[in-house]
Parts: sequence; C-alpha cells; structure tokens
Amino acid sequence: MSEDALSRAERINGLLENWREAAAGTSQVPLQILGLVEENPYCTAKGVSEKLGIAFTTAQRGILRLEALDVLMQEGATRRNRVFCAERIMAILDEPAAFGPTQR
Repeated sequence: MSEDALSRAERINGLLENWREAAAGTSQVPLQILGLVEENPYCTAKGVSEKLGIAFTTAQRGILRLEALDVLMQEGATRRNRVFCAERIMAILDEPAAFGPTQR
C-alpha cells in the first residue's frame, strides 16, 4: 500500500512540476493558484481571491490561464460561481488502491 501512495505522490508531483513550467513566464497568479491546487484540486475564483488576497478578476484570469493550459477544467455548465478542478490529479487520487503481494 505504501508503494501505491508513493507512486501516486510522485505522479502528482510530476504533473505539478510540468504545470509550473507551462505557467511560468507571465503572471505569478497561476503559479500561486497551483500552490492552492496542491492542497485541494477544486477551486473557485472567489476562493482563490480570498486565499491569495487578490482581486476577483485577477483570480479569474489566473484560473482561465490554467484552464487554457488544460490544468483546470470547469465542473458543470454554470456561468456564475464556477467550480474548477484539476481533473488529472483527481484521476490519480480516484484510482483503485493497489495492494502488494502480501497485503489484502
């Protein structure tokens, strides 16, 4: 079981590193949002704005930048109070547990 957890952590860290490289260069906000995504794969512009102490529109632009990079995907089709998710992280977390040969 610990090998499974280690494998998941390594894959998630690899994703985050790739995303940081892709988001680097313009604003620091997408990188700051990635820091929040490490803690929770779900976010909203309002939540990002409050946690980072930035304007709502700045948070929204950062999220949209990460959405353009295929880091975040909008959940549902609402136009207000949109929720975004790092679905590739969730896919790793949602995988069935892998048990070693001596565990069951």
